Amino acid sequence: DVVVPALVKSLDHPQPWVRTTAAEALGKFGATARQAVPALGKAQHDPDGMAASAAANALREIAPNPTTKRKDAN
Repeated sequence: DVVVPALVKSLDHPQPWVRTTAAEALGKFGATARQAVPALGKAQHDPDGMAASAAANALREIAPNPTTKRKDAN
């Protein structure tokens, strides 16, 4: 219950590698990290490309687009 909020806070860290790592970690939580969606949406526009990409990937893991057919779907 404290990990996701701490990771969300890390999305605003001054070091890009911290922001990138936080976004990657949030993505691994999947739907459990739904509260991070607004912060990750903002983080998609991070000036650091790696951090922005990690945020976009995390969003896909947390809240996949329902119109996109997943590879494992039948």
